[in-house]
Amino acid sequence: MRIVRASMILVLLLSAFAGPGRLYAQESGVTPSPITPATPSDTGIAQSDSQAKTGELLLRTESGELIPVRGILPDSVLDGLLLSVMEQRSVPRYTVAQQELSGSIDRDEVTLKLQLEIQVHPAEEWVTVPMMFGDVYVKHFDHQSRGANDRAVPQFFGEQNSRQLHLFGAGVHTVTVELMGKARSSAPGVRQLSLNLLSATVSHAEVAFASPVELQPLPPGSVYTPTRDDKGVRSVKFYGLSQSFNLAWTDVVQQVAQKPVIQVQSSMTLDLTTIPVNLTGLQKLQVSGSPVSELNITFPGGFQLQEVDVRNSSGISILNNFEITSSAGTANGTGPITALVRLTAATEAALTLSFDLELVNRTFPQDIRVSLPAVKDANVQSGDLDILFPTGLLVEQTVVEGAQRKRVASDTDNSIAATAFRMRSTDSHVVLHVEETEAQFAVSPELTLQPVAQNVMLTARYPISVLTGDLLDLAVYWPGYSSGEWQILPGTTRLISGKTSVPLSLPQSETEKDVLRMTFRERQSGEFTVEFQAYAPLAAVRSGEIQLRCPEIQTRLGQPFVLTTIESDEYSIRPISMGTGELLPTVPMPTPTSTVAVGSGLKSESWLHDDASVPIRLELPAQAPSVRASIQLGMQPRGADIEVLETISLEVEHRDLTNLSLKVPFGIFPTVRLAGKSEVLRASIDSETHWSFRLPEARRGSLTFEVHYKWTPEVTTDPMPLILPESAEVLSIEAGTGFNTGITVQGASDWRPVYSEVFDAAWHSSTPVTSVPLRWQTSPALTTGDSPDLILARTQIVGTQRLTTTIAIFEKLPEMISMETPLDVGSPVILCDIRCDQQSLTSPEAQQQGDVRWEKIVERGVIRWTVRLSAAAQKSENDSGPHLIECRTRTQVPPQSSLWQIATLKRVVFTGESPAIPVVWCTTTQDDLRTAGASTDFISLTHSGTELLPWGENTRAFSDRQLKSLLSPYPVELQLMTMDRLDHWISLSDRHDLFFGSAESGVLRLNLVPFVSLLLVSAMICVGFFLMMSVLQRISAVIPLLFIGCTSLVSWLILPEWTALLAPYVAMGILFGTVSVIFQRMVSDRRNRFPQASQVGEYPTIFGFSGMLSHSGNERSEPIVVPAGSKSEFNVSSFV
Repeated sequence: MRIVRASMILVLLLSAFAGPGRLYAQESGVTPSPITPATPSDTGIAQSDSQAKTGELLLRTESGELIPVRGILPDSVLDGLLLSVMEQRSVPRYTVAQQELSGSIDRDEVTLKLQLEIQVHPAEEWVTVPMMFGDVYVKHFDHQSRGANDRAVPQFFGEQNSRQLHLFGAGVHTVTVELMGKARSSAPGVRQLSLNLLSATVSHAEVAFASPVELQPLPPGSVYTPTRDDKGVRSVKFYGLSQSFNLAWTDVVQQVAQKPVIQVQSSMTLDLTTIPVNLTGLQKLQVSGSPVSELNITFPGGFQLQEVDVRNSSGISILNNFEITSSAGTANGTGPITALVRLTAATEAALTLSFDLELVNRTFPQDIRVSLPAVKDANVQSGDLDILFPTGLLVEQTVVEGAQRKRVASDTDNSIAATAFRMRSTDSHVVLHVEETEAQFAVSPELTLQPVAQNVMLTARYPISVLTGDLLDLAVYWPGYSSGEWQILPGTTRLISGKTSVPLSLPQSETEKDVLRMTFRERQSGEFTVEFQAYAPLAAVRSGEIQLRCPEIQTRLGQPFVLTTIESDEYSIRPISMGTGELLPTVPMPTPTSTVAVGSGLKSESWLHDDASVPIRLELPAQAPSVRASIQLGMQPRGADIEVLETISLEVEHRDLTNLSLKVPFGIFPTVRLAGKSEVLRASIDSETHWSFRLPEARRGSLTFEVHYKWTPEVTTDPMPLILPESAEVLSIEAGTGFNTGITVQGASDWRPVYSEVFDAAWHSSTPVTSVPLRWQTSPALTTGDSPDLILARTQIVGTQRLTTTIAIFEKLPEMISMETPLDVGSPVILCDIRCDQQSLTSPEAQQQGDVRWEKIVERGVIRWTVRLSAAAQKSENDSGPHLIECRTRTQVPPQSSLWQIATLKRVVFTGESPAIPVVWCTTTQDDLRTAGASTDFISLTHSGTELLPWGENTRAFSDRQLKSLLSPYPVELQLMTMDRLDHWISLSDRHDLFFGSAESGVLRLNLVPFVSLLLVSAMICVGFFLMMSVLQRISAVIPLLFIGCTSLVSWLILPEWTALLAPYVAMGILFGTVSVIFQRMVSDRRNRFPQASQVGEYPTIFGFSGMLSHSGNERSEPIVVPAGSKSEFNVSSFV
């Protein structure tokens, strides 16, 4: 009670003196009560407001200070007071209880009536209700209310957003507004009405249309009920109106009943090659003016309608069904056919009608009348007719009325004739008289026999070539077929024409015994093949109970047959004639079936049976699996070992080989590969001498394996063991080696030398052996004492040819020399200089006296030549002075760029040469090439750079001085011999270069610069110098010339060889560039007719002239005073 009493006292105090100053501190966004506000100048209130918390109730004292009430009253009482105040403020000032909208729409004229029931809550206050209707205007306003003092003031003028309705008096106000407006056009043919309504508790609308319409999609969530008749929507009702009311519709255009306009273009094909004769076609219909739901079509007589389809422009079928309404004419149904084609829906667009007709009468001779299918009520009907007829029919055009011959548009086979007509109307027709001709054809029957499982399969093939006429059916006479000895496999009878295979049926004739008759789907002409398969029990065939009688073409009896027998893994086939009791004669005539048999590893044979009436007995002897092997050995010395490549060729018959079993001698570890494959087969060692290699897949037929291994002989005559295949019959063994290997096969009668396309020397053995008796004579080794004292080399560069001469100078001629040449140079010419004449060591005469051997070293890409000089050395024992060994080689290189070439020159390398041996290399080129060394290991003896100076020595004097200093450590005779040979080389060509290096320098790399490229460099320097001096006109020509001179001096110090090569052409370019710049400046000065300005700013014009204004004139800071008595030189006469 104390709490209640204190609350009442607090309320009274607030009402007495603090009521006007009550403030409610609240969050932002909520408007405070319109109590007397505190002035901005009240500092105390501002400070108290800043200290107050949100959601607090404050008391203002007489001094204006705000005091929180929460400290005086309990929190529960204070929260209840705050909640009561908030509930009083949450009641709206007005609500729309009900909203009724009704109206009518006549095309774009809109008449509406809006009735609102508005509940106003304040009693003695004006309430403002917004009335923004949208695209309509107020035609009439009415207000009704129960209160005597209730009033309504509409404000329906001005902008849409400022239209309002002011209501006074608590209670229900009924407002009726009549509106009028026009609908907007949102799209072609679419009208739209948009209204802004009030939110009401209960609302609905009803809109009536003066003419039928179709509603457009309404906003999602709209609840409406349209009233529709057969012409369209008449009215629509809405429930639960939203503030944004939108309604869109399109007017339904009333269709005037009119007759459709149909235009028809037909395309037909009469195919006389099919059985029966087929008439197919397409009719393109263009329907306009009025839609059609059915078509009445009359087809030509004598045909039977099989199929009709109608599709629209999108290719979708719109056929509902079709019905043959009448078949006029004769009693057998050969008159015109009338069909009613019904569509799924009435259509007014482009249609495509396809039809398929078959000729009723299938016998010939007869007359066939062809005309256009007539569409009822069509205005224009024309079309084309293509006629296809085979060579076996005689076709005559007896009547052609209203038609004109045209070019054939269809693509036909060469064996089919064709003609075409243009049909002008439905009255146009063509009558054809068709007769059959007797077919003349040739046939070459073939039979293929093969044992398969427990049966013997027979494949009969009849390649037929039709000479005249065509074939409609074919009869096969097979004696004894009705007894059931041989049975035809179902589904194996086929007609093969080119790459096309068509299944056929081969039933037995009911009227003729042992006759099988097949009927083709269409008439056949040209070349084709008929094939079928049959089988018989293998046991009955082996015992002779079932024999083979050849199935013949009934109209071509007595034709010879070609029999192809294919063996299996279990049995082979041998055909024996019952007339002679002997095997049939074989013929070398492969058939497609035998080709497939060879591909599968099975043997096949072809036999000729010239009398088909004689039966054949088939013998089937059992097969035995066999593996036959042929071995080929290739031997090559590798140090102290012999490397062996053993090629094992196997012929596997009547079995599948899954692994290779080899007998490997002890101490040999081979690697096995399939020929042509890089993968090594995985080995499984069963014992020390029995190895097994598993194949990736089971194989049969011809197989080739490559076996690599090394063998080390203990003595030079030690027999080499062989790796042999197990469970295989070895037919032959061939062993071979290369030239100059020192390996021979001898000492056994089982081996004899033979010619080989693979080896330089080969031996053959036809008896099984387990080893090869070898004799290995190794070549003597060379020592470092065989090194020459000096090496001279000369290379002549002529186009793509490189002619290289290498000379080794010895003070004492060794007994043996060894040299290496690249693989691509071929056989060199080796000469030895003894007693002032040269003897060839590689000529046939010299090879008979000396010992010359060669060996290919593929890993290093060289050929090693070993030459014995014992005879020559004996001749030179009494000779004093050095001796020469000369080797000449020739190399051809591919063509390179015509502007820049890089040449890599190679010489003959002597095996015993010391790395420090001096090498002098002379190169001669064509006159249009200039050389520059690209190898850092060689220095030039001809390009020193001093020849560019006027006081410098020439190239020949410089090279002579350099050579004398290089040869000074050698004896005088060697110096004279070297200088004579070099002088001889230099005298042969005017364009030569000398380079000096050592034996370890290897190849000589040269840059070959054509004369055209040097001229191009001169031209580029000339153009660059001219452009630079033209852009930088104020720079004197002395500066770039001085810069170029310094740069040339530095280049000469760093790269004297390149500087000596390019300096003349660079100087020539600079000279021409300087002359061009001087000439250009003279022409420019003569063309400028204005005098040079003596003072800056002398000419009174806004246009400037190039080069007349200096930098100082642009930045002058004071005006220039011209004396009064002076006169400007600028006058009109300057332009004359």
